[in-house]
Amino acid sequence: QGVSRTGAPMHFHVDAWNVLVHGQKRWFILPPMQGVYSSKPILKWLDEGYPHVKSLEFVQDAGDVVYIPRYWSHAVLNLQECVGMAVEFNHPYVS
Repeated sequence: QGVSRTGAPMHFHVDAWNVLVHGQKRWFILPPMQGVYSSKPILKWLDEGYPHVKSLEFVQDAGDVVYIPRYWSHAVLNLQECVGMAVEFNHPYVS
């Protein structure tokens, strides 16, 4: 849950799915070999770090489900007020 212009900094973890119930988010994704972990707030990262990376990007709308594989770095910027849910999980065939 968050208001417009908030979000999550670049980070990674195990597999996760993310459903957006309300609002719109902009996603930035990097594969594991190019991944980064940052504590910079998303707007500061966009200002300072983003110009130096070539991330995959897309917009998630309400009702969309996004799957992020294990160790893929990702950050999100709420383009509108957002309500969503993310669930991390360990795949049974991957250690």
